[in-house]
Amino acid sequence: MEAEQREVKRGRGHPRLYASADDMQVKIDKYFDELPGKTETYYNTRTGIPTIVQTPAYYGRLLLELGMTYDIAGPYERGEYDFEGSCYSACLAHARMRCEAEVAEGGAKGRYTERIVMAILMRHHGFTDKQEINTTTTTINLIASPDEAATLLAGMAGLLQAVGRQQERIAEPVIDAPSEPI
Repeated sequence: MEAEQREVKRGRGHPRLYASADDMQVKIDKYFDELPGKTETYYNTRTGIPTIVQTPAYYGRLLLELGMTYDIAGPYERGEYDFEGSCYSACLAHARMRCEAEVAEGGAKGRYTERIVMAILMRHHGFTDKQEINTTTTTINLIASPDEAATLLAGMAGLLQAVGRQQERIAEPVIDAPSEPI
């Protein structure tokens, strides 16, 4: 606790909320155990007809259940409180993955609409609906040594001379010899 108090005095973060990562894991497991029984009602804005769906696993809602905000969760996620054998960062990383997997599975099974799934995955899990194109260039070295370069240049020079001679022949005017009368 002394190390934690020094950290808070230096202005780094929030006091630790849980005595150990195991205490945090108990709260996380409780959140996921109670999740299947919760429902939410959405209203169609055009028709006013309500739609009842199972509550998705929001990472933000999980943080609220843990008594955290995104700002408070940041140091836990980065491992700043991982000392004395507690691994808070692993607990939160695992919880984030559980939320992501539950939302994706719920979308695949039809519990949530596509829009709900995309909104949650984009906002809380870093997904994007844009396709990124990676454009990289690679340099290929065709010449391995200066001797090869000299040989290649000499060959190219000879080729250029031959092409030049051929062009000169083509450019020469063709003179017809007078034909002899028969």
